[in-house]
Amino acid sequence: MTVANLALRAALGQPVGRGRPRVQEILRICRVSLPLSGTMLIKFAGLGVLAYAAARTGVTGSAGHAILYALSGFLMVPAIAVAQAAVPEIARADGMRSRRHTARAALTLAAGAAGIGAAVVTLLGGPLLRLFTTDEAVRGLVTALVGIMLVSTLAEAGSAVMGFGLTAMKRSSSSLRSLATGWGLLVVATGPVTDTWGLPGLWTAMLATNLLLLTLQATAFLSATADEHPTGCRR
Repeated sequence: MTVANLALRAALGQPVGRGRPRVQEILRICRVSLPLSGTMLIKFAGLGVLAYAAARTGVTGSAGHAILYALSGFLMVPAIAVAQAAVPEIARADGMRSRRHTARAALTLAAGAAGIGAAVVTLLGGPLLRLFTTDEAVRGLVTALVGIMLVSTLAEAGSAVMGFGLTAMKRSSSSLRSLATGWGLLVVATGPVTDTWGLPGLWTAMLATNLLLLTLQATAFLSATADEHPTGCRR
């Protein structure tokens, strides 16, 4: 907090945090930040359900799920960084067409970064998995599912860019609705799917959910930036 305040003071050229609280400004911030916080709560609650479902498949399935999600997390780091960096660019873009152009550029960068990571995982699969475990059964399970995990991660990377783009436009409530829909369906389906098809079924359901979220958030972003005709004239 101290470092952030000092950085803001240096950027603005004046002290921050003084004077009476500006209630209207606080409410405007809450309209963006509270739905954004809700998306995080929904996702982490859903991840807990997925971890529990994976644990029910047995020790091998639980270990395999942990490794797959760890690899997915590494691939998502550059995508999240790109998505966060795009927020101020989209927010201050001049016109809706410019916002779409910035979002496309961020989406390309995020997908490219995740794709490079996916290529590394594919090429170095064996040595990389040996860093996690020496159990042949676990490595075999992860190898069988790594393709589904990679496609799911690419979809999640695109969804993250669209979600941050909506936040840049102060439409984080749209992201909240999308995640509530996607993760809600996944949580409901997790138990029956895992009981029937095991860990492969669970990761297939995750892939379907990430594709759904990408579709929902991309549609919401396109709708939010559709207030301008291609000619640049306002409706």
